[in-house]
Amino acid sequence: MEIISINSIWNKQTKHGQWSAHARNQHFFGSASNTTNQRMQLTALIKAIESLPVYYNRTKVEIATPSQYLTYGMKNFRDYQEIGIRLHNDERYRARYDGRPVNRGGHYVENLDLWQELIRVGKAHNIVLTWAGK
Repeated sequence: MEIISINSIWNKQTKHGQWSAHARNQHFFGSASNTTNQRMQLTALIKAIESLPVYYNRTKVEIATPSQYLTYGMKNFRDYQEIGIRLHNDERYRARYDGRPVNRGGHYVENLDLWQELIRVGKAHNIVLTWAGK
């Protein structure tokens, strides 16, 4: 079993963000300009998961995050992957939503590029997310 801890900060005025992740006794961090806190949270999670070794059997990965965005998104992981993409490929929804994927609630899937990257790197692991909120 692997344990990951992630966090991010974002300045609303400058739109500059930073992310950090701790996995396998290693610390990863980075920053970006003109971004959002949600993008920083997703980036931290992706970078931490990418650092884990991939075994033939899916490794259980426990993730602690203060992010309700990630907690909700990961609980609805299949919605973003399956429902969002399926609706995107349905002609009725393409016309209604300008061809952009939507989630079960009919809202655009924000940060789709990062959710798709998370789906890609997360396939090799059994991810369990825990909200470490206040």
